[in-house]
Amino acid sequence: MAILDLSSAQAKISSLYVTLFGRAPDSSGLQFWSRAADSMSMADIAASLLASPEGVATVPGGNAAFISSLYTSALGRAPTAAELAAATQTLSQGGDIGAARASLASALIQTLATPAPTTKPATMTDAEYAQALADRDTLANKADAGVYFAQSVAGNNMSLAGRVLDAVNATPASLQAARTQADQGTATQVAELYAALLDRAPDTAGLAWWTAQLNNGVPMSNIIASMLGSAEGTALYGSAATSQAFLQTFYQSVLGRAPDAAGMAFWASALDAAGGDAAARAAVTQQILDALTSGTATNDDQKTLANKAEAGKYFAASTSGSNVALAKTVIDQVTSNADSVTGAKQVVDAGGVVAPAPAPTPAPVPPASTFFTPNAGTTGGSSDASTAIALANNFMLVGDDEASVLRVYSRDGGAAVKEISYDSFLNLGGEADLEGSTRIGNKLYFIGSHGNSKSGNEADSREWITSATLTDAGADTALTFDGKYTSLETALKTWDSNNVHGKGANYFGITVGATTGSPERTGGLGIEGLTVSPDDSSLWIGFRAPVTGSATQKALIVQISNIDAVLAGSNAVAPAFGAAIELDLGGRGIRSIEKNAAGQYVIIAGPSGTASADVADDFRLYTWDGSVSGGQATNLVQNAVNLDAILSATGGSFESIVTVPDSLAAGSWIQLLQDNGDTIWPGETQVSKDLANAQQKFMGNWIQLGGAAAADTTGPLLVRSTPADNALTIATGSKIELVFNEPVHAGTGSYVLKSGSTTLATIAANDSRITYEYNKVTVDVSTFVSAANTAYSLEIASNTVLDASNNAFAGLTPAQAIDFTTAPLVGTSLAAGDIAFVGINTAGTDAYAFVLLKDIDTGTSIRFTDKGWDGTAFKSGESDLLWTANSALTAGTIVTIQPSGSGTASTGTLTGGGGGLGGSGEQVFAITGTVASPGTYLAAIGIGPTSGGLSNGGTGPDFDISAIPAGVTLGTNGVNIIGSNAHYTGTLTGTPSQLLSAIHNSANWTTGTPAAVTANQLNVGFTSVDVKGPTKLAAGEVIFLAMGTDSPDAFVFTVTKAIEAGTQIGFTDRDYSTLNGMPASGESAYIWTANQAYAAGTLITIQPDQSGANNPIVSHGSAVGKGGGLSASGETIYAFQGSIAGLSAGNAGAISASTYLGAINAGGAAAGDTPAGITIQTFAMDNALYTGSRDAADMTAFKAAVLNTANWSTSDTTALVIAVGGNVEFAPA
Repeated sequence: MAILDLSSAQAKISSLYVTLFGRAPDSSGLQFWSRAADSMSMADIAASLLASPEGVATVPGGNAAFISSLYTSALGRAPTAAELAAATQTLSQGGDIGAARASLASALIQTLATPAPTTKPATMTDAEYAQALADRDTLANKADAGVYFAQSVAGNNMSLAGRVLDAVNATPASLQAARTQADQGTATQVAELYAALLDRAPDTAGLAWWTAQLNNGVPMSNIIASMLGSAEGTALYGSAATSQAFLQTFYQSVLGRAPDAAGMAFWASALDAAGGDAAARAAVTQQILDALTSGTATNDDQKTLANKAEAGKYFAASTSGSNVALAKTVIDQVTSNADSVTGAKQVVDAGGVVAPAPAPTPAPVPPASTFFTPNAGTTGGSSDASTAIALANNFMLVGDDEASVLRVYSRDGGAAVKEISYDSFLNLGGEADLEGSTRIGNKLYFIGSHGNSKSGNEADSREWITSATLTDAGADTALTFDGKYTSLETALKTWDSNNVHGKGANYFGITVGATTGSPERTGGLGIEGLTVSPDDSSLWIGFRAPVTGSATQKALIVQISNIDAVLAGSNAVAPAFGAAIELDLGGRGIRSIEKNAAGQYVIIAGPSGTASADVADDFRLYTWDGSVSGGQATNLVQNAVNLDAILSATGGSFESIVTVPDSLAAGSWIQLLQDNGDTIWPGETQVSKDLANAQQKFMGNWIQLGGAAAADTTGPLLVRSTPADNALTIATGSKIELVFNEPVHAGTGSYVLKSGSTTLATIAANDSRITYEYNKVTVDVSTFVSAANTAYSLEIASNTVLDASNNAFAGLTPAQAIDFTTAPLVGTSLAAGDIAFVGINTAGTDAYAFVLLKDIDTGTSIRFTDKGWDGTAFKSGESDLLWTANSALTAGTIVTIQPSGSGTASTGTLTGGGGGLGGSGEQVFAITGTVASPGTYLAAIGIGPTSGGLSNGGTGPDFDISAIPAGVTLGTNGVNIIGSNAHYTGTLTGTPSQLLSAIHNSANWTTGTPAAVTANQLNVGFTSVDVKGPTKLAAGEVIFLAMGTDSPDAFVFTVTKAIEAGTQIGFTDRDYSTLNGMPASGESAYIWTANQAYAAGTLITIQPDQSGANNPIVSHGSAVGKGGGLSASGETIYAFQGSIAGLSAGNAGAISASTYLGAINAGGAAAGDTPAGITIQTFAMDNALYTGSRDAADMTAFKAAVLNTANWSTSDTTALVIAVGGNVEFAPA
């Protein structure tokens, strides 16, 4: 309990310094303000302190931060929600905010200075009363320590004023420690400076001199600069020409070690940013020392410096205190170990004689890493170690998620000594995807992932759990499988959807995760951990996904209490689920979990999806004592060991814990295994799982547990966004993806989309339009990003995005917003003959109509003019109208334009100047470009009572008869009608060339009475034309019947409806992204063209040229573009209609797909996302062939049969062969 009277002026002034500045008052400050208290209120004094330079520089600006700072500085704790709300309300009343803050601070210390009631008030709970007493004692002790410091000899040592309060709390012992710090702290600081800057203990005179200087108010920075600039400092650091060299010397001096990579990068950057000169070195040195001396010494670096200071003071007080050579020897003895201080003092006492230390008996240290290779004659892959169980005699049993075998290895590495297949026991007809195992005595349990394929398709072969009886004989281990259950996924869906767990129906999203999408996402379904409860009574299933809730991001354990009955019941006994357990693993899922004999657990935590290079800690190790409160795991401790640094050498992932040591203390060793399926080993060109079975391997690592990881106090940082800031030509309907440097979840703020100064949408952080996926946030503003050639910006309020420790992303202000601009409408490029005039009125309602002979996109523009051509240019005057399609239009569409006034169109928009049509002779041209600079002449029509309106000899004074431009040919893209008012009356069906020939034959036109214009449409006697051009296909109208990724690479497709000659279908194996679309370059891309009409169901084979230099080989039609081999480790072929830039043999640029028609995947791994409207036909093997009926008479039945994987044969070892005519079959055995 404090000795000081809290009602005294000195106590109140000290309390204000503590509360506002987080430090003890200096001597002069305490004296000045204590006298001022005779005439000023505490609120006025607080206002003056807040307005001082120190107040302006150190006190937080925001109200919430200011309130939190008051409570942390005064009471050593954060405010409760009620305290924060009340204080915020006080500061939100308006008026002078500085005065309001001063009143709040003075009221806080006045309330705490009021004597506490001797008995608990009825209005308080026991906990509230205990907290109130602790708060008063804490502030009283801090105020007491502050006054003691100010009145001590160190009262002007500003660098000590905060340090004396670091460890003060409600206990008397902490107050006594603070007083001791005031008395001795300056000497400790000087001893630290000597050890850190000069790599020795202080001599007696130096310690006394610099202690006096600090106590007299000389700034610490000046003393650091003096020491570094001294002859001794120059000798030590003079050769350090770079910031890195300086830090190397400094770290060795202060900590006895080289700088770690992160520390070197951070501090070198800070030094260089400050100029790298002597002043910068002094400033950065002080920052490092401040970090090392803040609070109680807990880590090895802090302990090392504290121990050096203690030994240094002992030396300076000894009779050897002037022996500078010995001062260096003394400091060299000191480490983070407290015993080293005793040794250093013994050196001082012995006058410099260092007693030889007894040679320690080294503890056996396992190898850092070892390789594990398959047994001779192995029948499957061995790169993807997915689970492990320790066996007798230093052996282990290891599973592989790509092969249905278990292997026995020596834990020291090398080749497997035994292989045990369980494929025939499970008999599930596909990849088992073994992911978890555990052991109770000689009973082993194994479990499949229960996830979909990576491409999102159902994978029933992974939905199993089984048991086996173990005969544990090390290398001769044997297993007898004795139970199987294949309905766990269904049971989990029911458990979640029926709210059996009591957290709300579908709380964990099991049904959605199991039904749709890849399992490797936070909302997916994937099991990777299996262990038992602390008392061995229940089986615990650990999930990689789901990681539940945008605002919680917890991993999941589900308990089954009757597993043996379930496995013995042949799917007739339902699992009895215990309470769900949620675990805060920093936004990560469970990759492996194992228990030791003491009921303690080690958990490998990793992302639900793939690891991200943008995240520093994808994989973390957690220890846990198995305790649970309210369904939440408690006493989870993140270990300091850096798993990502270990994995960086291979790019693998940790997914197996062999066994958990009896002690989880720092220094204990644990063996982990890597999944190296996607690792490319030195000297190889393929990932490990694609190598021949005998060449595959995985790595094991012995990991030494560290202490608890440092608390995360830094908010997430935005690494990049899509679109990027200031990006141009972004597609309308785009979403925005934000990538952060750590896992994130929803906070309480909002995302704000603007266009200019107009706010289009304010979307709350937890809105369903916001998706949080590990370190990525997708903001679905697609419905608002709808206008072409328009600037948009995204702002983010602070507290909108939080990391796993609830640190907030700072947000994006208007000045920091992500700005992007959508692409302008380009439309379809048109050529001569792509449109034709089909009617014209020069009397009655002036109008003309044209027909589209090809499909056009929104934004396509055509210029119309009735200016006459004089042989070199268009005549001035008359109409000049630009028509633009405001929607996509199909071939055969009729468009009417009434040119009078500003013009009217039946569809689309018109700009420019209009004008009427002359009855004595007229012509209308459709062109690209401008009247002043015409581009392509698309179509032309002339009309007149005598000679029509177009003639190469046209010279009429008003151009009633125009000359014919070079780009117009009558009969081809132009027609000249003699008469007035005409419309086409010929055939309405044909190919574009057939229709052009008919329309441009004046014999197929009728003249006379002007046609009526109804609803802006010229009545030409028909409303559309049947253009027999290339067929436009819809999503799902291409299906695949074969795919082979083992040479020869090939696939077979068909269309589900008849197609016309000229129909084009694009194919590519580039990896489509739902966010970014198709990559602009990379793998193969080509266009197949039908050389004739083909019936629905025609089978067409394509062999991409594996060199990539030539056009693909096709069984029907032709193909142009860039080929390339198909990967056996997972490949998707997409079919689409659209265009490919730069298309020629061996070349293909950016893909512009208007419609995705179908897709197929083989090889057992996803390769791209699924475009809207289609389903990817997915096969786990390298080669797949449809073997059902090929009768396409009933197309609905035929398509259903093809899409049913039960009608396919697959193989990883037998390649397809292509016979004459393109027929594809499996190679004969």
